[in-house]
Amino acid sequence: MLDRARKTVLAIVNKENRGYMSPSQGDLFFNEGQLEIFEDYFLEYTKWIHKANLRLCNSGYADMPKMLREKIEVFAEEATLAYNGTTLNFDFPADAYFVNELFYLNGTDSREIDEISKKKMRYLEASILTAPSVEYPAYTRYGRAVKVLPSTIIMDVKCDYLRKPLVPKWTYTTVLGNPVHNPSAVDFQDLEIHPSDEPTIIQKVLGYMGIHIREADITKLMNSKDVIDLQKQQ
Repeated sequence: MLDRARKTVLAIVNKENRGYMSPSQGDLFFNEGQLEIFEDYFLEYTKWIHKANLRLCNSGYADMPKMLREKIEVFAEEATLAYNGTTLNFDFPADAYFVNELFYLNGTDSREIDEISKKKMRYLEASILTAPSVEYPAYTRYGRAVKVLPSTIIMDVKCDYLRKPLVPKWTYTTVLGNPVHNPSAVDFQDLEIHPSDEPTIIQKVLGYMGIHIREADITKLMNSKDVIDLQKQQ
């Protein structure tokens, strides 16, 4: 998707006589656009869940909450948290955007770890009856780390989380002084947003370049002679 979107942007830029977008500039623009779209998924999902609760949603192919959930779940991951041996004993994965759930593997038994506030954690620790146990563990967040109790838990803590989109990278080789896309490069990274959002990210990249164009015009241009000719040149 990244190569096609970049070609469309270049076709519009050339048509508008607005200069040139270098590969490094393109990577920055597309990364910013992808992050904006990614964060919009959550806002849109919240809006559609609210509409669904009001019975304003349809089913089947018109089930918008389901469609948005599928877009988001592309970024779902599971990881074992790294124990760092400090008071805040476990670190979240570096690429974590939203941590959904923590659980502890006690042999063959999986226990969900309850999240509690710092204030409540102090009360629980002070009580013999309510102190967290291996059967009923608990955790408190401190930025990018968590404190898991009881302190005897030092391994096998896992989390379900949503990671950030990977930074896109348009890789290329230079032919006669011009960059030509090389998707087989080991560091090539395509866009990870849903294909239906291609016109949106093109519009955002053009906006970063100071070019304003309607989404309908972008969709039309994506299959136009300008883009086809540009693809042949590449």
